[in-house]
This record gives sequence, structure tokens and C-alpha cells, in this order.
Amino acid sequence: MLFSQKKITQFTLTGNFTWTSCGGTNFCRIGTVLADVEVASDAAGSIGYGAYLKDLWFAGSWAPSQQQQSIAYKELFPVVIAAHVWGHMWCKKHALFCSDNNAVVHVLNFRTSKVPCLMLLLCRLLLAATRQFFLFCTTCTWG
Repeated sequence: MLFSQKKITQFTLTGNFTWTSCGGTNFCRIGTVLADVEVASDAAGSIGYGAYLKDLWFAGSWAPSQQQQSIAYKELFPVVIAAHVWGHMWCKKHALFCSDNNAVVHVLNFRTSKVPCLMLLLCRLLLAATRQFFLFCTTCTWG
């Protein structure tokens, strides 16, 4: 049994999410009901990034200091920007970030990374979520 030595706790938040805590590591899974807010984001390695929320969107190009960053960094960056730009509208809501990058989905769902620049972005996202009082999970989308 994988978690035989660790305590596993589960509870449901408003029927949309199942939050599991296992040995201090938190996992969040989306159930069959959709989240309150869905944000789609994407990045192009050499061009720029963007995000979409209902009728709102933003796009930008990479700064020279970001040009050499990994694609995981570039995919996570618009998620963090979206949280800072639109997070005030998500108070007491559950946001679902849709990403087509497995590394980003993993970083967001497990709330950790061994890569310092990804951890810095994640900390900024968690700070925005704490200040704006919203929860978030991530799903991998292809297309």
C-alpha cells in the first residue's frame, strides 16, 4: 500500500472539489461539477503568452530576460499573471486553470517544484490566491 505509513484525510468543498491531504502533501481533484471559474492559458516559446477567462483575455510578448526560460516557466507565467489580474473576481470561488503542459499541471496540483524559477512563480500564485481568497486546481488540456 502506497500510503500505509501516512494519514490520509479527504473532504469535499461545495461538491466541486475533493481535497486530499496525505502526510502533509495536499492534492486537489475536480469532480464532475465544473469549477466556478475556468481560465485557459497558453504560451509560445519564442513569441509570447496569453490567457482567456469568459470574455476577458490578455496577451503579451516575452521580455528579453524571459526568452531563455524553459517552456514550463513560460506556460506557468500567464497563470500567475491571470491570478494577479483577475483574482479579485474569484473571492470565495474555485478556479480551474487549464494548461497543455504536464509539468505545469504537476507544479500547480502538488504546489512544489525543484526548479527555483518555477517555485518563485508558484509562490507568487499562492500569494495571490491567499490575498484574493480563492482556491485553485489544474487540469491538463490538449488541443
